[in-house]
Order: sequence, then C-alpha cells, then structure tokens
Amino acid sequence: MGFITKYYILTFLLGMSGFTTMTKVNEVWIIKSSSSLEVDGSTNINNFSCKIHSYNQTDTLYFSPKDKTLKHIKVNGKLKINVADFDCKHKIMTKDLQKTLQAQKHPYMIVKFLNFSDMPSSPISNSLTTGDVEIELAGVKRTFQVQYAIHKTNHQNIELIGTRGVNFSDFNLKPPSKLGGTIKVKNELQVEFKLQLKKNI
Repeated sequence: MGFITKYYILTFLLGMSGFTTMTKVNEVWIIKSSSSLEVDGSTNINNFSCKIHSYNQTDTLYFSPKDKTLKHIKVNGKLKINVADFDCKHKIMTKDLQKTLQAQKHPYMIVKFLNFSDMPSSPISNSLTTGDVEIELAGVKRTFQVQYAIHKTNHQNIELIGTRGVNFSDFNLKPPSKLGGTIKVKNELQVEFKLQLKKNI
C-alpha cells in the first residue's frame, strides 16, 4: 500500500472519529468574559471577601447526552483563572492571599467541569442543579460537588451561581497570619462561581 493511499485512509478514519465525537455532544455553551469568582473568608477579627470581577476571556462547555446508568451528564470544559487577578479591596490582604496561593509558582487556578445533573437548558429558572468540578490550586487537585442556582434571562442566556465550601488545607496550604499571629485567617472559605453562559446554536 502506497504512502498516498495510507494518508487518505488515515484522514478518513480521523474524520470519522471526529464526526462520532461531535455527534455525542448534545449542547454547547460559551462561558462569557463577564463571569466572576468570589472567595469569602474570615479572621479572628473580621470577615473578608476576595473577588475576580471579570473572567476577561471566553471558554466553552460541551455537554454529552445524559448517561442513564450513571445518572449524570458528562461535561468537557474548564476555567483558567489568573490568581493574580484576585482583589480583596485591601492591598495587604490581596498580597497575602496571592502569596498563600503561591501565585508566582502556580499562577493559575484551574476549574475543570466534570459533570452536571441536568442540561443547563433543562431546569426552569430559579431552580437548582449539581455538578462535580476538579479544582487545581497551588499544584494540588481536588474534586468537589457544587450546587448551582439557575437564572434564565432567555432560552439562550443563563447564569449559573455555584457555591461550595473549601479549606486552605484541602490544597495543602496554610492560612496567612499577621502581627506575630495575632490576626489569623480561618481555614474555611466559601467559593462562589457566577458563570454567565450563552448557548452556542
């Protein structure tokens, strides 16, 4: 068999493989740049909130048909969040958080979406759905289940508000402290994703 014949056979097989993969995608949603992330925590003195006000880029979520045996929908897509974009509205707190999260060594927090209990377009507005995400922070990966509130503006645009409690220690991190340890940040954090999604038709 000649080289040219092998080339065309390989191209055909790859094309068929790509076609098969595409037919398994049920819905495609664009994560808009207006999406945001907020982390709320507390010290032994007061509370604090650190936020990434805008994602400043777009990404895509690919939803496969629902697997009846596993009772969930597989998702392919992720967020690549620049840790240096966190703003705690306090210069020292912002610097301490970025240092604690090892922003120089691990500049990105990766949120990989694994599955959802429903298609984004299926539930009615103001309903709830759940999904598993893998969060990579400071070089450590952990999987969490996140609950999302769904708000629909129309059939093509929705907002998913996902909340989840995590700990610094989940990622082998030590909460920052100041003034000889008199001000201590507590281990627990509340993470809130606000995903602005647009259906790719």
